Amino acid sequence: VDGAFGHGTHVAGLIRAVAPSAHILPFRVMDSEGRGRLFKILLGLEAALERDVDVVNLSFRLSQPSGLMDEVLDRLLARGIRVVAAAGNHPGEPVYPASHPGVLAVSASDGDLLASFSARGDLAAPGVLVVSSYPGGLRAVASGTSMASALVSGCVALLGPADPADPYGAARLLESTATHLEDSEVGLVNPWAAVLGLTAVPAGSGGGSSR
Repeated sequence: VDGAFGHGTHVAGLIRAVAPSAHILPFRVMDSEGRGRLFKILLGLEAALERDVDVVNLSFRLSQPSGLMDEVLDRLLARGIRVVAAAGNHPGEPVYPASHPGVLAVSASDGDLLASFSARGDLAAPGVLVVSSYPGGLRAVASGTSMASALVSGCVALLGPADPADPYGAARLLESTATHLEDSEVGLVNPWAAVLGLTAVPAGSGGGSSR
């Protein structure tokens, strides 16, 4: 799968694989060569704000931070919209926009290890030889933090809408229930444990959920 064809379909398929009932609103911001202009990305994010979505997945990186992008990301986060982004396919710190405060940066795992190509984010998900949808009703194998980010976005969607009083609750729950990778402090996402944590009822309680 390359950046010019099939990347978005592959990512969308992974989100639906984790959260089958998720309603995906795809916004194409890349051209035929897999490159995107900041203006089109901002239009996509503004559309997400207008639609009042629950989760925004950003399986791309920008060459440098942007003040305009920062402003829109802050508005998304202030609205309680969870933003998940690929940490980047080069070891080191998460790339932008994954490095923006409040954005959940996702690394790629390779089994029980951090993938050799992955930056270290807040959380990890499988990102090596991942099978998902491809245009034409096909399946394809791809590797990258884009795939890992999509899987985590699916996990966030699986946990339901954000609590307005605790917009970062889903991220904390995913991090607290993650399994640490053998070679990294980054936790490997565990959707089952997160869902159990979301629905857990303390002993002696008459109901409700704990987060």
